[in-house]
Amino acid sequence: MALVAFALIQSYFVRELLVAFFFFTVFYACLAVLVVLFILVVDALDRGSVWLDSQGRTFLSLVRHYLASRAYMVSLPKHRAVHRIHKLRTGPNPDP
Repeated sequence: MALVAFALIQSYFVRELLVAFFFFTVFYACLAVLVVLFILVVDALDRGSVWLDSQGRTFLSLVRHYLASRAYMVSLPKHRAVHRIHKLRTGPNPDP
């Protein structure tokens, strides 16, 4: 009877170790999949940012050209512009 009890206890410990081994294997496999997915996402974002940068230079040059057209130029406020025109007509003030 003692021998059977000893064998059952050993069998129980072996089953516990096998279950623990199974759970750790599943855990590390999931961890490996997550690491691979993270690396792939980072690589895809890096390639995407390089592509956007190459496309963005063209887009930004178009935006700058559009904003730099005469219709969208920033001008002085009216009173300052009138003052400068008047100053140009009369000439510089003579020094005292």
